[in-house]
Amino acid sequence: MMLIALLAALQGQLPPSLTAPPQTREIDRYLLCRCDDETEADVTTITGIVRDAELRLAPDGLSVLPEQVTIFSVIKSSDPSIGKEVRIHHKTRPKDCGLSFDYGKRYDIRATRKDSVLETNWCLDPRRGDAR
Repeated sequence: MMLIALLAALQGQLPPSLTAPPQTREIDRYLLCRCDDETEADVTTITGIVRDAELRLAPDGLSVLPEQVTIFSVIKSSDPSIGKEVRIHHKTRPKDCGLSFDYGKRYDIRATRKDSVLETNWCLDPRRGDAR
């Protein structure tokens, strides 16, 4: 009993760093992501709301590929050829500069056209300042 009373008395006198639970540090998931230099002329800006997604499966039919397609209802775009709906290709793994999007949310997207499809990544994403 005496030991418990002594510990209780000392606890109020110990610095917070010794009484607080240890804090875990979150590892930067984008640490391995390497950004290519994109010129502004190559970038299309789109404001849209996530409407749907195209789930891409691996050949085994069981696992998901690391590249997915998110379908946006377009509010506005810097490219007049983009209609009311656009498919944006993107990787999903942070180490590959991947992104994720939530259904029903509005996003400002910056994308480049490669092989006739629009692609985006973490390096182009306006949210990336908040991601780290």
